Amino acid sequence: LEDDAVIDKALPQYIDALSKAILQMDILFLCDRRENRPAIEIGKIGPKGEQASICVKRFSNIGTTGYVINRRAARYLLDNHKDFGIEIDCLLNRWWQHGLAVATIKPDLVKDEDAVTQIGYAIEPLKSSLYQKSVKTLYDLKDSYLKRKGFNHYCKTLAKKLKQNTLSK
Repeated sequence: LEDDAVIDKALPQYIDALSKAILQMDILFLCDRRENRPAIEIGKIGPKGEQASICVKRFSNIGTTGYVINRRAARYLLDNHKDFGIEIDCLLNRWWQHGLAVATIKPDLVKDEDAVTQIGYAIEPLKSSLYQKSVKTLYDLKDSYLKRKGFNHYCKTLAKKLKQNTLSK
């Protein structure tokens, strides 16, 4: 959890289900930081009658208010983080780059406090040359293509993994 995370009163009733789900998934986000963006439901989690959805976000769910990560994924990210060259709260969502099983729980079990950030984004951006801008544009296009190309297969694969194990009580 981040230091400004607010825990929903429903979280305790999902602890057992989260413990089972993280055996099939690598990272489960407990907060949908971009709830206005499309999500594909791939399963359910929690006690019958009060189940939450396990979803894959069509667009990255940037931010790490609260999440569960299994040991395998944590070890992989610790061992390979320099290969990606991106902040961890952005990298965690980028399944098409690291190959981990990542999903988001809806509705939120943890919420963002909505406090003003202390990170300090007021730094003036560096000036980029035409070459640097072109390289970034090509990288972004390739990155977007790779995600879009694999998205449907990724959702079906995760849904199949979840179906093989009952996540409800």
